[in-house]
Amino acid sequence: QEVVPEGIQISLKLKKLGLIDLPIPCIDIDGTHIGSCDYDGQHLLDFGAEFLCPDYFPEGQACTLPLNPGMYGGEPLTITFGDLPDLIVDLLASGTYEAIAHAYRADGSEMTCIRVSAELE
Repeated sequence: QEVVPEGIQISLKLKKLGLIDLPIPCIDIDGTHIGSCDYDGQHLLDFGAEFLCPDYFPEGQACTLPLNPGMYGGEPLTITFGDLPDLIVDLLASGTYEAIAHAYRADGSEMTCIRVSAELE
């Protein structure tokens, strides 16, 4: 178990799985990056704080870096999106998606890699 330090950077690659896999590009919508982009770890926590903290964090862990070892998560998370641009709706049609995230420390060394599959309905 290792502390997730301040300065962590996340490189996310998304694709829709199918007969031919479709990579999801990095899209800038009014200054917010969505898709296969590079993200600052603290920015992601700040962005998701409303629905992640404190319910999906261990007791005593602030919704900020560094993240201490512990049990994160809980009940399955359901997110409802408001109005989205047609481009995003077209990209995020129902189907199976794969996300691969690499986490890099401030010195550029890789801390971990995570692969997740999700089904959108």
